[in-house]
Amino acid sequence: MAFLTVNQLTHAYFSTQSVTTALENISLQVEEGEFVSFLGPSGCGKTTLLSLIAGLMPPTIGTVKIQNENVQKAHNQIGYMFQQDYLFPWRTIEENIFIGLKIQHKLDKMSKTFALDLLEQLNLEHTRTKYPHELSGGMRQRIALVRTLATQPVLLLLDEPFSALDYQTKLKLENLVFNTLKEHQKTALLVTHDIGEAIAMSDRVIVFSANPGKIKSIHTIPSELQKMEPFEVRNHEDYKHIFQTIWEELNELEVEN
Repeated sequence: MAFLTVNQLTHAYFSTQSVTTALENISLQVEEGEFVSFLGPSGCGKTTLLSLIAGLMPPTIGTVKIQNENVQKAHNQIGYMFQQDYLFPWRTIEENIFIGLKIQHKLDKMSKTFALDLLEQLNLEHTRTKYPHELSGGMRQRIALVRTLATQPVLLLLDEPFSALDYQTKLKLENLVFNTLKEHQKTALLVTHDIGEAIAMSDRVIVFSANPGKIKSIHTIPSELQKMEPFEVRNHEDYKHIFQTIWEELNELEVEN
């Protein structure tokens, strides 16, 4: 049984004058520990799909199951990481990383120790008493990752978490997030517009067409590349061919739209 199963999912947005179908007949499976990226033109419903998987809203048609249980409301075992870090500016870093634990009523000695150990693993232990405005954008995103992992979610949803960062910081964070998720054996879904990022970090890349969003193709990354850090993948001889294949496919989709 797959860890995550999305079955014949269709979602539409209704207004008083129209109906807009964002996603149509989406079916996919993700295995435990797998890293899967979603690519596609703007408006293909990638972020909507993450929201449906997280249980933030019910699908119009179809089902989402995690560990064979229907997701019918916001799932407290799912971690969500956004493009912005959304740290509370008036709270210290230590207080920020405990927020999720407090909300879920899991804040105790053991969970505090786990969260602070994560902070140390990411070389951020010196930031405990600092405030978000005292840190760089890359450091704040690392703090956001600690906050997300502190609740020990079974599934991580990453919605363009590196897109607001400069390129060098982005590459460093790709490696850090990749290694952290592998170490903790986390299952992750990444929404991105960056083809290179999707190839470098993923086991599979799912390409969506738009209007409405449908699965166009699924690209399985060679097993040799799956074991490498993202920066190494970008320098591998197979990377360029995979990039070119997906780029041409996305280019055709944009022309069609």
